[in-house]
Amino acid sequence: MKRRLLTISGLLGLAGLACVPAYLLAHNEPELLAKASYVQDLTDGRILFAKNPEAQLPLASLTKLMTVYAANREEVVTEEESCFTLVTSSNEHAESIGAKLSDKPNSVMNIYAKHLGLAQTFYLNSSGLDVSERLSGAYGSARDQVMLLTAFHHDYSELLRCTTKPKAALEGPTLSNTNINIGKTIGIIGSKTGFTDLAGGNLAVIVDVGINHPVAIVVLGSTAEGRFSDVETLVSHAISELSHSQ
Repeated sequence: MKRRLLTISGLLGLAGLACVPAYLLAHNEPELLAKASYVQDLTDGRILFAKNPEAQLPLASLTKLMTVYAANREEVVTEEESCFTLVTSSNEHAESIGAKLSDKPNSVMNIYAKHLGLAQTFYLNSSGLDVSERLSGAYGSARDQVMLLTAFHHDYSELLRCTTKPKAALEGPTLSNTNINIGKTIGIIGSKTGFTDLAGGNLAVIVDVGINHPVAIVVLGSTAEGRFSDVETLVSHAISELSHSQ
């Protein structure tokens, strides 16, 4: 299951991630509750929308994307445990996976963040839980999280696909997917939720908006409910942008 590690230069030829002038992104701008968001067409790297894309914000359980990614790179976790952790956002299992990585799992996770070119991202723990009332378990930007989601899609697409399931079980009770819209979002390829007091509502998804036409969407700093409506708004926006460019 081990794959070639992507670097920033390898992520879909990320020359396409060069900064786009704000006025090119401002037309027909969707209204969001999120503090930051980033939408990228993964077929050609085109940026379809950006709002404060490099703002460094608390990640909450989006942290678990890197926990699972790093653990699979190191081959210390099973597919079943990976899927359960992503689907249910189990803090206990994320910490268990982190312990398999190292006695300081955040150090390993930060190495992978550097390899992937996640300039605004760093990890303090493997679950994303707030460390204190003022300190989050991880920080990063919406742009970085799209890059991580893209690497995950490229290297471990089968694990990302399992996040589209409504429920998951692992030697215990069956638990529901923390993405309450998982059965409503047409073309969903994968998702990860996040919520803490410091972060607010976060959501990262990849959606197929056509035939083999994946688009990555991340919102940070929304609300518990608003993150889902924000993503639905951005899915519609992405479809509109792509239809106008054809």
